[in-house]
Amino acid sequence: MDKHICAIIVTYQPDLPMLQKLIQRIRQQVGAIVVVDNTCWRGPTTILPAIGDCAYLPMGSNKGVARAFNAGVEWAREQGCSHVLLMDQDSLPNDTMIQCLSAAEDSLLEDGCKVAAVGPTYSDPKFRVMRPFSRTETWRVRRYQCEGRDKQTFIPSDFVISSGSLLRISVLDAVGHFDESFFIDYVDIEWGLRANSLGFSSYGVCGAALEHSLAEDAISFWFLKTWSVPIHEPIRHYYFFRNAILLYRRSYISRVWKLRELSMLMLKAVFFSTVPAPRSKRFKMIALGLYHGSKNYSGPFRLRRADEPSDATDKRPGPVRPGLR
Repeated sequence: MDKHICAIIVTYQPDLPMLQKLIQRIRQQVGAIVVVDNTCWRGPTTILPAIGDCAYLPMGSNKGVARAFNAGVEWAREQGCSHVLLMDQDSLPNDTMIQCLSAAEDSLLEDGCKVAAVGPTYSDPKFRVMRPFSRTETWRVRRYQCEGRDKQTFIPSDFVISSGSLLRISVLDAVGHFDESFFIDYVDIEWGLRANSLGFSSYGVCGAALEHSLAEDAISFWFLKTWSVPIHEPIRHYYFFRNAILLYRRSYISRVWKLRELSMLMLKAVFFSTVPAPRSKRFKMIALGLYHGSKNYSGPFRLRRADEPSDATDKRPGPVRPGLR
């Protein structure tokens, strides 16, 4: 057990047996666990029996994953923790994931690396392969798999997914808190790229493994034998496409990364508007997301007046400070 690590589990209408399984898996590996709940519960709080003696931080309503993470970080700071382990409710680490991440960070720091975050390799049971890590190089963005590599391999990456990532609170102070204007989607990517712009690097740890649900469904094609396409609800397309445009507007994002991701974004817009049902609703959410991104709108989804001022900026979020809640 590492008493200096606080696990932050963000929930929204959680599957309680799955949540219990996650808590049991990490309970002996960390010093504290706080469940930050974005659910608006009616009547008695049914989640409390499921989380046992873990700390419970209700947000009152869905404030978004970024605000929930920030609130959890402040709670961890108050407990005197030096690190936070970010977890989604639908993720399940292997028995040694946290130990591997902590050892990897120690090794990297001893080598003089300026570490932003360390994260596991992960897979979704509905998919066929482990997801790769990506890294921006001089003229392109390359993807690196852990398959075939030694478990002691640490892969420099532009970012690591939030769920399963281990971060020092001191690094969050230096880079800034998670950008709450994104609400959901691209939260981890934006933070990782912002950290890169400040000289920090994230690392994928091949010896750490995580099962993580990427989407409600997936589509497989006979000609793509090792790859499937995750399918979210249409509302998630709004956030994905809007936040992608918001991210491209940030001055600290490299041109190479923007060009590569923009081309992929257009392909995804065509695919999700024409292949998975309901096509018309997906097209509307994608179009609205692109439009709101171009207008610099952010925060939770809502229809806006044409004369309503935008609320996203090109500025880096400031340092994490007490009182975010």
